[in-house]
Parts: sequence; C-alpha cells; structure tokens
Amino acid sequence: MNADSKEAAFQQDIIDQMVAGGWKLGEPAKYDRKLALYTEDCLQYVKTTQPKTWEKYEKRYPAITEQETNS
Repeated sequence: MNADSKEAAFQQDIIDQMVAGGWKLGEPAKYDRKLALYTEDCLQYVKTTQPKTWEKYEKRYPAITEQETNS
C-alpha cells in the first residue's frame, strides 16, 4: 500500500466516522466554492432555526425567495 492509498483510506475513515456521527455527506456538484458552503443546507438551517424570520423574508420576496438567497 503506497502513501496515496493510505491517505485515501485515512480520509475515507474520517468521512465514515463523521457520517456515522450525524454529519451529512455533501455532493461536490452542489458545493458553492464562491460562498464556501452548500447553499441548500444553509437555507434549510435558516428555515429550521429561524422560521418566523424566513416567513417574513418569503412575504417580502414571494417570487424569488430561493433565487434571492442564492445570488
């Protein structure tokens, strides 16, 4: 086993442990490098933790709520 394959196995062990502990495994295609986050996860967090504020935001921007937050 070479150093690269050892590193890959170590990385996978870390990922497996994090997922087993409740972390979500993200899809690289959905990662926004400019914002350095998964926009969908961030929006879900805001909607869950701040429902009244999100409701106000939806009323203010009814047609473009998701688009507005993704720009």
